[in-house]
Amino acid sequence: MRKRGLYHLPALVMAVLVLMAWAATVVANPKERLEYWRQNYLELLPTEDPRAARAHAIFHRLLHAAGQKPGVIPRLYIIKSDPLGISVPIALPDGGIILSKGALDICYHEPARGDDRLAFVLAHELAHQLKDDFWHMQFFQAIEASKSQAPQPSANLGGDSPHRTAAR
Repeated sequence: MRKRGLYHLPALVMAVLVLMAWAATVVANPKERLEYWRQNYLELLPTEDPRAARAHAIFHRLLHAAGQKPGVIPRLYIIKSDPLGISVPIALPDGGIILSKGALDICYHEPARGDDRLAFVLAHELAHQLKDDFWHMQFFQAIEASKSQAPQPSANLGGDSPHRTAAR
């Protein structure tokens, strides 16, 4: 009778693992999904800026050369603004590549070298996707978290501490 219960243990363990994986997906940071960026940032369309059109053409040429990771469809989304005032290229785990207008400005600062610089940036972000390397997402999340927290005065660096007030 006791042996029979052990046969159910692997199924129970598997069910728990599946639930944990599902929970991790549900509570994942929304900024790691292209849909978040589409909902919160306006797209710089190729019809609005010829550099955006060039970026899409370069991106597709790079995809043809680099290939794709199974199950991930790389997509380029160019935003009109720089999140947190930082010009960004960001690779997202779901296949999105975010590029800000500020990044285009940097690449095309010298127009003759713009396509080459942009190709380098986009290839770099595609490499992040191909290698499941998303440490940069954690970096930007840490910057955002530090900016959203109000600075707290340290009791040791001035201000009125109970000891100083009593001594006055």
